[in-house]
Amino acid sequence: MPIMGLGTFLQPPSKIRDYVQMALEIGYRHIDTSFVYMNEEAIGKALERAIECRIVSREQLFISSKLPPVGNRAIDVKDYVEASLERLKLDYLDLYLIHIPFGFEPNRSGFGRIATDERGNHVLDMDTDIVAIWQALEEQVERGCIRSIGVSNFNERQVQCLLDVSEIPISTNQIELHAYLQQKKLVDFCFKKCVPITAYASLGSPLSKTYFENCFGYSHKSFPEVLCDPVIRRIAKRHRKCQAQILLRFWSQQCVPVIPGAVSCAQLIENFNHVDFNLSTKEMRMISKLDIGEGARIFNGLYYTGAECHPEYPFPVSWDDLNKPDLQKKSVGSPNKCEQNKKSLQKKICGDRE
Repeated sequence: MPIMGLGTFLQPPSKIRDYVQMALEIGYRHIDTSFVYMNEEAIGKALERAIECRIVSREQLFISSKLPPVGNRAIDVKDYVEASLERLKLDYLDLYLIHIPFGFEPNRSGFGRIATDERGNHVLDMDTDIVAIWQALEEQVERGCIRSIGVSNFNERQVQCLLDVSEIPISTNQIELHAYLQQKKLVDFCFKKCVPITAYASLGSPLSKTYFENCFGYSHKSFPEVLCDPVIRRIAKRHRKCQAQILLRFWSQQCVPVIPGAVSCAQLIENFNHVDFNLSTKEMRMISKLDIGEGARIFNGLYYTGAECHPEYPFPVSWDDLNKPDLQKKSVGSPNKCEQNKKSLQKKICGDRE
């Protein structure tokens, strides 16, 4: 996997063709997308055109996509892999990830749609089996549809669960990593287990704040704005670089691939050229000290009502989350099962406090 990739989250299909075309001409070779981004078809057209124009060959590309949470069932894996291949106009994917470890019930009225309850909330599938999903992905590797497989947003327990049964190595755990959320324990765990890490949202995903508000009616309590951090500004000034290049170099210098997005050709170039300098040991330490922890997590899944009650919800749960009235909504499954999960989480937190 290249150390530098192109993120396509929140890139509209109307602009994605030119976006990908520019990136390939600049030198990008890793294009990261997902079924849920709803832009695979447009990316496929861009890739097809780039190959036809001999800007790049298929062998030079590294294309990754992801299994949507509504497809988190072993029986559905094949259909979603084939759907992504068709949309991307590819014979194989270089990397395919389980996007998140918890799943949703499908809406039978349309492929890829999530079922909703009478309140309009997404309906969680409380029986998500990550081992069965992984084994179904291994079958797709054997079929030649996928070259490598991995996960995204998985915690230590979930990674270990797959390591215990996997016949094919976990190629990466793609997780949210930026200066304010460094997830050092998880990163160290994965490195010790020989599971490579890929960083997403390394620039703080500034566009996602509006996205959550408009699409989910969800407002993050304290949205982290790492690009504006004074420490990052000072380091950038010292190196005569932009803040984004400093934030990306912090991870790539630790051998963690990054997949930032961009909103202009200038930003695409800046991001791509972030590896022509090194941060000093002191500067790396200064950025390391900016870590806030869970309070800075952007993609916490809480924009899905009741997600924290799912047995495979991967992130730490706070007392505030447990006491939300949303926990008893039908979207999380039966009230009894939800209550059991809630008590289990409370016990875990109590144990941690003790």
